[in-house]
Amino acid sequence: SGFILTYGQLTSSDPQKLAPVLTFVKARLFSIYPLYITGLFSALALQLNSHGLASFKQAEFIISLALLQAWIPTFTERVLQPQCWFLSCIVPYWMLHNMLYRKISVLSMRQLLHLLLFCWLAP
Repeated sequence: SGFILTYGQLTSSDPQKLAPVLTFVKARLFSIYPLYITGLFSALALQLNSHGLASFKQAEFIISLALLQAWIPTFTERVLQPQCWFLSCIVPYWMLHNMLYRKISVLSMRQLLHLLLFCWLAP
């Protein structure tokens, strides 16, 4: 989550040193994606075993492979692993983390509290 990533960055030996965005995202994807793919193929195997080849939906599978299920509302709950929608949302956040971290890390406590209040009150 953003809290864990930011806390880890703030408590690192050099909090201002940030990895390049692609390196940052790749490191996180390489740690999570293999387990996600294992679960996806396991779910596919169970579905095919239970319901046969006719139950295979190519579009839903490709959208799941690409981690796009949360971005296409008609597919969010129809994919093999609907509980993994969060992973498709976190990748864009990882892409924005360094920029957001740079902006937020220079704010005073008062400014942070105002920002938090704004986020809480915003619709």
